[in-house]
Amino acid sequence: MINILIFITLIFSIIIHEVAHGYVAFFFGDTTAKRSGRLTLNPLKHIDPVGTIILPLLLRLSNSPVVFGWAKPVPVNTMNMRNPKTSMVLVAAAGPLSNIIQGLFLILIGRVLLMTINYQVPTIASSIIAVAITVLGWGVFYNFLLAFFNLIPIPPLDGSRILRFFMPSRLQVLFDKLEPYGILLIFIVLYFFRDAFDYVYKLIIYVIGNLMY
Repeated sequence: MINILIFITLIFSIIIHEVAHGYVAFFFGDTTAKRSGRLTLNPLKHIDPVGTIILPLLLRLSNSPVVFGWAKPVPVNTMNMRNPKTSMVLVAAAGPLSNIIQGLFLILIGRVLLMTINYQVPTIASSIIAVAITVLGWGVFYNFLLAFFNLIPIPPLDGSRILRFFMPSRLQVLFDKLEPYGILLIFIVLYFFRDAFDYVYKLIIYVIGNLMY
């Protein structure tokens, strides 16, 4: 039961990440996501069978130190935005920022629930609170991990969109050619830099321990 709740939390973390892109694009004048019906938290509008369910589930069940996934990308048309280049950077940054905000919000809820344990509560309520705190802790972990992971500057991750903004035009063209190989490059980075990801994993746990518990 706890694993199911944790998995649902992970899915919604991924979905909110994508919706954040759409809302920021809409703020800057692009109505593509809105017209496509993607400015919603309805999972059916966003789920990618592989990226939202199968891959995160396999990583979770295999106890991988890095669990990531993706939803169907929210459609964005930079040409509809005011100041397209700058707006696109902010649209890209909105996803990881949404995960950080989600993580901090879940920490706040967790701290409130932890305070209730100091009071006399029925055993059943105490058990429910314990489950909720466990789920919230994992929710914080996955949101912070998603924020970090998406800031890696490999196409099509958000970090690559941000880095691209600072590149000269000639280098942007070469950088864009990497996108078809993005998933392969991501797995190569995960393999060769697994010690670095293990460090990030431990750092996130340390931060959660200090902020939430």
